[in-house]
Amino acid sequence: MGRVELVPLLVMCLQMVVRVRGGMELVGPGALATRGSGGGRRSQGFGYVNNWPSGFFIAGSSIYEANGLYVKSETDSKVPHASLLTYTNKRSGWSMLYNNAEDEGYGAVGGAATEWLMVDGNMRDRFGHKGGTYIPGAGNSWSHLHRAVHTAPAGFQVGDVVTMRKGLAEFWEEGERARVVKVHAIAEHKDSPYVIKMEGTGKTFQTQSWRMSLVPAREEGEEEESAALSQSPEDDLDELPWQVVAVMSDDRMEDFVRQEEAYHQTVKEARAGALHAIAE
Repeated sequence: MGRVELVPLLVMCLQMVVRVRGGMELVGPGALATRGSGGGRRSQGFGYVNNWPSGFFIAGSSIYEANGLYVKSETDSKVPHASLLTYTNKRSGWSMLYNNAEDEGYGAVGGAATEWLMVDGNMRDRFGHKGGTYIPGAGNSWSHLHRAVHTAPAGFQVGDVVTMRKGLAEFWEEGERARVVKVHAIAEHKDSPYVIKMEGTGKTFQTQSWRMSLVPAREEGEEEESAALSQSPEDDLDELPWQVVAVMSDDRMEDFVRQEEAYHQTVKEARAGALHAIAE
């Protein structure tokens, strides 16, 4: 999938916006939304958004997988972040998180306790935005991130060696090593699916993914990897999400999901027809 396919995707986004009539169904970052009793223009007022969106439509990024619908979902226990809210792009595997960086022990984008993150399908933090807002901005209000990757895309597995990212009194010290000895089914232990055994004390604890960082099987390249992270290539502003549309209604979000599925089904059928014609 290339950038050419982004054009019809943006057209679909514009069609979505055109179809909305009144209410607080679609708003942009920092926007004022109408409110009222429905009795006519005089009954309407304006107020800032004061609740979390049902989802987002992201567009304008040169990274195709970053674009599309992000639907509010259960927090994925494999994602190595103490996220307060999770929005998932089910087509690409990217996530949009409202994250509590303070719990993880590092400074959030913008210097507050919370931040917005866009995380790719390989569990890498790609873009960050300051927290403290129901709806993040667009474009260069986001910034590129070059943080260490804490886990593999599939999450932690039995036998993985990990280090603890932040000390927890009476449990472990920051940097202390442990080994994953059991991974519970998410349905049974959604909040703390991992059982670890500390290398130093031999004690076992049940914990979350965001408290751990995977130790690579081979560590002889640690210095080179660290240098690569600190000397990242020049950031490409075209990669940032230049359009951020918040969807405030669950019903409207479901409509958009159906429209997106229909759009991709049409593309799939068109491709299949083109291939069939070429074969003939």
